[in-house]
Amino acid sequence: MGRKTLVVTGGALAAVMALGLVACGDDDSLSSPAADSRGASSGETSAPAISESSRADALFSGSGGTGADGGTSPAVASAIDRKIVFNGSMYLEADDVGRTFNDVARLATVAGGFVEQSNFAAATSGRGASLTIRVPAERYQQTLADIRSLSGVKVTSESARSVEVTEEYTDLESRLRNLERTESQYLTLLEKATTVQDILTLTDRLDGVRLQIEQVQGRIAVLDHLTDLATIDVAVSPVPAATAKSNDGPPAIGDALANAWHTSVEAARYFAVGGVYLAMAAAWLAIPVAIAVFIATRVLRHRSGAGV
Repeated sequence: MGRKTLVVTGGALAAVMALGLVACGDDDSLSSPAADSRGASSGETSAPAISESSRADALFSGSGGTGADGGTSPAVASAIDRKIVFNGSMYLEADDVGRTFNDVARLATVAGGFVEQSNFAAATSGRGASLTIRVPAERYQQTLADIRSLSGVKVTSESARSVEVTEEYTDLESRLRNLERTESQYLTLLEKATTVQDILTLTDRLDGVRLQIEQVQGRIAVLDHLTDLATIDVAVSPVPAATAKSNDGPPAIGDALANAWHTSVEAARYFAVGGVYLAMAAAWLAIPVAIAVFIATRVLRHRSGAGV
């Protein structure tokens, strides 16, 4: 009897505990949505609404979303194509200046480039030429090699220079994105502006941003042009005339006679020139000499008459 009572009592206690656990679980499940709803309600009521004027003030103060795009991290820079400006110059001596000029122009066209400017000039040793060609950057080295291998051409001087503008280009792109974002924000505010003062202020700010956008876009276009096409300056001059070799042997009779005749003609020319100078000098001296002779004659005659 006592054992049965103990078993019944234990079973009753177990049932009560099980019911308690179930009740607690139900309370938690019922209270969770309420708590969530209360949390959401409190979150919605605690966040203050942002007015249009505060957004305009934020824009006027210079906010343009420059946080993430203000610079370029090394990881990003490593993934960006490098921007390099290639410049080269070559000085050539050619047997035929005109043909070499045409050959260099042809090489530029074959490489996918063009002749940017050219010039022909007369020199003491012959006609010279210069030209500036633009070729794709990937064909820069090959074009230099092709010019070196031209027939009848000697490279007397060559120089090359490269400037990397990757950092500047990346900064310009980042700045352009920020300016375009600011422009979009100003346009949004301009659509919602209701007063004349707000419209004038936003329009003035918008014009300033657009001017900066044009300047950045112009610089990007210049860098694209410089990096896409390499520049090669080529100057072509004729080969100096070779000097005649001297003959160490005795001169031939004909050469000796020719040299003697040439020497005698030169001597006669110098004598003739000297005679002309002497005659001119005598003409200037004739007058004072004649006066001196006349005076001397009169003096002698006067003395002779006095003696008689």
